[in-house]
Amino acid sequence: DPPAARTSRLHAERAREHLGWHKYTESTERLLREWLEPLAEEHDYAHALFEAACQHLYQGKIVRPGPDRLERMVEAVRTTVKVQIAREIDSQLTVLQKKKLDELLIVPAGETQSPLQRFKETPSRASGNELLDVLEKIQALRGLDLPHMDRVIGLIHPNRAKLLALRAKQRTNWDTARLLPQQRYLLLVCFLDQALHEYVDLSIAMYLETIRSIFQRAETKRDKETIKHGKKLNDKVVMLARLVRLILDEDSVPDANLRQAIYHLVPRDHLAYAVHECDEIAQPADYTPVSFAARSY
Repeated sequence: DPPAARTSRLHAERAREHLGWHKYTESTERLLREWLEPLAEEHDYAHALFEAACQHLYQGKIVRPGPDRLERMVEAVRTTVKVQIAREIDSQLTVLQKKKLDELLIVPAGETQSPLQRFKETPSRASGNELLDVLEKIQALRGLDLPHMDRVIGLIHPNRAKLLALRAKQRTNWDTARLLPQQRYLLLVCFLDQALHEYVDLSIAMYLETIRSIFQRAETKRDKETIKHGKKLNDKVVMLARLVRLILDEDSVPDANLRQAIYHLVPRDHLAYAVHECDEIAQPADYTPVSFAARSY
């Protein structure tokens, strides 16, 4: 090396020693890989892992190696963790379960989409028919007969499981089918688990929204029905006021003559017909639109 280069390295070494920084060695790299692996198990974003490695070296006062070397190390960690997770999940699945997962990618005869593609769809609105469709999907997912799925998913960090489920949802059937079997099963298992949880939550939300919508429409129907009988209701209110005033007139009308006075004010057949009409148009005492809602439910 030229004298200037040797002098530059010598000065750098002296500066490093003076500031208390350490060299990046093979031992340092091994320890860095061990520290980085748990982060890579959570996610595999190369840039984020690279930045985390740099920050870790800085906090440990270790001179960072060249970017290319560090990037190769990060990529090696990502690959190692990716393969380890896929192998672990693959070892938990039976031959029959793998067959069922592969069948999700096949479009059945006479249909236009695969079961996997159907599981990726979500309803555009909350309605009775859409709710039934979601419940059918939940039943279909559970009917795949993939036991111990919670235990299998428990082997993966929750954040990574969500990331893999998202990637599976974004991939086409063809792209997913081209993956190596272990990687394909990993994506499908994460997606199916996430889809089942999302559909269960969605079904509850849709049910509540559907019930709310039913009662909202029922209230509107009840109010329209009340308005339609407005004349009858008003007649009954006027009649009630007249009868109550008569009943309260204790000085002019003794109890013995009260019934005769009532029939004189409102003939008996009119009262009977008024009661019949009241029974027809009366709403529950708490005025809830349950009867109208029952017709829609």
